[in-house]
Amino acid sequence: MSKSLVKFALVGSVGFLADSCIFVLFFNVLDIELVLARVIAFICAATTTWLGNRIFTFCSVNETSKDIWNEWKKAMLSAFISAVPNFATFILIVSFFGSRTLFVYIALCLGILSGMSCNYWLNSRWVFRYS
Repeated sequence: MSKSLVKFALVGSVGFLADSCIFVLFFNVLDIELVLARVIAFICAATTTWLGNRIFTFCSVNETSKDIWNEWKKAMLSAFISAVPNFATFILIVSFFGSRTLFVYIALCLGILSGMSCNYWLNSRWVFRYS
């Protein structure tokens, strides 16, 4: 397993914590509507992972992009694209095995792994590609 993939997964874990905490804050504490709270949390978490990957996973001090805004937009698009295989995998497995079995948790994990794989590929080949 590559060193950058492990770093990417660690940054993703921090993003997951940011996503969860921000969602709870907006939905439960501030009483923001469910979908709006989820969208806000997703954008904040994706921004958190973009920054973490920029600093920790893919970049050194000498390799930073000149156009941070464009890089952030690419990272957001990458996150949204990567949500497709995540949710598709989850829905496919749950549709086949049902939602009242252990397979719902297996579907969750496999969905996250498929989304992470897609997101890693997009980040390493497109978002943080400096040439």
